[in-house]
Amino acid sequence: MPSSRPLPRGVAVVLLVALLAAPLVGGALWQAGRRAAPADARTGVGFSPGFELLSEPVPALRRDLRAMRELGARRIRVDVSWAQVEPVEGQRDWTTVDRVVREARAAGLEVLGLLVYEPSWARRFGDAGAPLPVDPDAFAGFAAEAASRYRDDVTAWEVWNEPNTDRFWGAAPDPAAYAAVVRATSPALRAAAPEAEVVVGALAPARNLGNGATIRPETFVRDFYSALAPEERAPGVLFDALSVHPYSFPVRPTAGVPWNTFARLESIRATAEEAGGGDVEIWLTEYGAPTGASDRAVGEWRQALLVVEGLLAARRLDFTGPVYLYSYRDPRAAPQDFEANFGLVTDAGRRKPAYWALRLVLAPWWSGL
Repeated sequence: MPSSRPLPRGVAVVLLVALLAAPLVGGALWQAGRRAAPADARTGVGFSPGFELLSEPVPALRRDLRAMRELGARRIRVDVSWAQVEPVEGQRDWTTVDRVVREARAAGLEVLGLLVYEPSWARRFGDAGAPLPVDPDAFAGFAAEAASRYRDDVTAWEVWNEPNTDRFWGAAPDPAAYAAVVRATSPALRAAAPEAEVVVGALAPARNLGNGATIRPETFVRDFYSALAPEERAPGVLFDALSVHPYSFPVRPTAGVPWNTFARLESIRATAEEAGGGDVEIWLTEYGAPTGASDRAVGEWRQALLVVEGLLAARRLDFTGPVYLYSYRDPRAAPQDFEANFGLVTDAGRRKPAYWALRLVLAPWWSGL
């Protein structure tokens, strides 16, 4: 009678990674006319822990940042929120961001600063009481101060998070309004920190909803570029890269279903190119899958498969930049809350199978991710 005992964790993870890597090694993943970007053009894998990182006590923060670097991560995405820094008009307190940036650099991680969200006192409303987008010039002023303060520590700045959704834009998503924010913010960033890259987009998986609450990434990219002057559209002018959050769970990143943003990365890139964006690079600044017990959760072994396959799928595209995994650690024990279960490590410190799979993929003898 066959044994019903599960494989030891290490053996199972090795088999998982080998299974996923085999097509890459054998060439089955290389389609005609497609090439992989050279390893020296890659800027590696990082983590996007979200705003919870800002509230971690120093010992826990230091532990997690060092663990990320020891795992093989090279980058981290840090929220730099105007609302958090200046909750009272005229009183900016950078203490929390200072601590996170300082500890991230001490751990050997490159910092992508995510510039987001106006404070309540800066919110604007129309005549009918509907919320309006953030004031571009006011936001650019905050961004300029942030870039100047962290000139020596932040290597790239991302302008806003998921502006194609009303949840994060704070108003009805509007590509032209976002273009106005980029047009004001980018020169301020370049003046304050000339060496830092500017990344725009941070687009969420979304559909074109009839009520305007969300906009599909391709539609948003097309209309965003249309709102820019032709001379502003080329990489290196206002911005250096586009960013996308290509979540695919519960399906695999290559699955051909309409809502799978990962499988539409080539379509998003083609849209940018056709709109005058040239050979713009696309950064994947959030990617992952939630475990737990919510109706959106996947199993822990499924999470491992999605994480590894996503990295390999990104590696074989010739236009992708760094990949930021969401996230390293679950912020709390809340199995029914899918947002609290994207970590590769539980809140109590147990390493999920995805941790061990990623550790192998990021090992120095691997492919240079």
